[in-house]
Amino acid sequence: MAGPCLTILLPNKISDMDRIEVENTIQPISTLKEKRDFWVGGQPFIWNEALPDEEESQLNIKGWFPEGVLVFCAMCNNIASHSILAAICIKVAEKTKWNDRIR
Repeated sequence: MAGPCLTILLPNKISDMDRIEVENTIQPISTLKEKRDFWVGGQPFIWNEALPDEEESQLNIKGWFPEGVLVFCAMCNNIASHSILAAICIKVAEKTKWNDRIR
């Protein structure tokens, strides 16, 4: 059974350079990686991108409205995968250029 998913709302649509930036952030912490599937701490995860849904697109976050969404999902449902998922999302948010624009 798959575990939880976390989303990161972004101030712009995701470009090819943004995808590379996400991949470059995930690569060093992954023990195994194939396309958007990756393993961290013995736990499987997957990431994807999306456009904001109707509710998300109407959120005013410090003067901007979400135009892109990163979705990270744990493929296991246990305490370890939940903790690692949170850490992955924090790392991606901190290491990507969006963090500078959001502050």
